[in-house]
Amino acid sequence: MASAALVWLGQAGSFAQDVDPIRITIAHFDFVDTSGEVQDQTAKHEKLLRLFEEHLQKTFGEDGRLEIVPMPCSSGRCSLADPGLGQLKSQARTANARYILAGGIHKMSTLIGWAKFVVVDLENEGRVCDRLLTYRGDTPEAWRRSAEFGGKDVIKTCFP
Repeated sequence: MASAALVWLGQAGSFAQDVDPIRITIAHFDFVDTSGEVQDQTAKHEKLLRLFEEHLQKTFGEDGRLEIVPMPCSSGRCSLADPGLGQLKSQARTANARYILAGGIHKMSTLIGWAKFVVVDLENEGRVCDRLLTYRGDTPEAWRRSAEFGGKDVIKTCFP
């Protein structure tokens, strides 16, 4: 009896491994700064935005159910603002992705930012879900934490 249970458990494990990964492409995120700070921080925020995107990619890459497909950008920033959702959908379909993750960061004040995440289902032509999260701080640590927390929250909410 025990050997039959082990054989069954072994087969059940192989079924779980046969599930196709969820193919997702991650667009660049847009950035808006309405904090009104006097000092130009464009270069700093571009660097923080790249850091955010790197940690977001890493967080999604750590989930074994997801397969990150590179977005074949043909023009623009490859974001919702440039070239826009229509072009992103076309490019993601070219890469055989099922979903697009896109969004943006809004620095509202010197210490408060918003991170918007939107997941679009390319097969069903609709948004799966979106998340709006706040974060505190304008440091690499704050942006890293927002990417990691936001990424985990999107995975948990949008791909249960």
